Amino acid sequence: MGAATSKAAPDVGPAPMERGEHDEKRELLESFGSMSLGTPLSSSGTVTARTLTKWENAAQALPTTSLSRTIFAHSDLKTTLTARPAQIADTYVFNTVVPFTPSNRTNQKSSGRCWLFATTNVLRHEVMQRLKLDEFQLSQSYLFIWDKLEKANYYLEQSIIHADKPLDDRLVLHLAGAPLNDGGQWDMACNLLEKYGVVPQTVYPESFSSSASSTLNQLLTTEVREHALKLRRQSAKLTASGLSH
Repeated sequence: MGAATSKAAPDVGPAPMERGEHDEKRELLESFGSMSLGTPLSSSGTVTARTLTKWENAAQALPTTSLSRTIFAHSDLKTTLTARPAQIADTYVFNTVVPFTPSNRTNQKSSGRCWLFATTNVLRHEVMQRLKLDEFQLSQSYLFIWDKLEKANYYLEQSIIHADKPLDDRLVLHLAGAPLNDGGQWDMACNLLEKYGVVPQTVYPESFSSSASSTLNQLLTTEVREHALKLRRQSAKLTASGLSH
């Protein structure tokens, strides 16, 4: 307004990026530039034999692709794709070191007892320091067997509580899905320790089925499901006779 000289509008465009600056948006746009976004390869959108032939011819025309095929055919994929500079750059260097580390390593083998191994490792760390032991392990199998017992009891108790529901009820199906799997968490480990305690591994060592629990789990699951059906039938009889409460 008035006689004041008008000024040019300030430049509000994006500021120029510095060389080497990481820009995800720019990388995304560049990646689209390398894609063929024109005419579809087929009118129906399906992968046709003609398309496959075109891809194969394009791959064979590139010496690097032929070399990659040969390498991948005769070596492990993860090893081949691991960049050596990345291995050198990402070394395991820690500025905080635990003052005491047990020399022997524990192994859950072919089982899902990671939560029990984590728990017993925390505990044995303290025991070894207090008793000045070089080698020591707490029994994961000891806690493992009591965990199976508790899970079986819980499933059967729930089968009684929900015996009035049909077998295809969502809750009944959920409870019967994997009632005795190996998994667990910290609060479950605490409950086992409070109720059953824990013993050294020399007192209750590993067994074949504790280290490879798949077959054991299948057999136990079949067994508790069978007993759940029996309990459901008994519950139905009690209800029919008017004795349930």
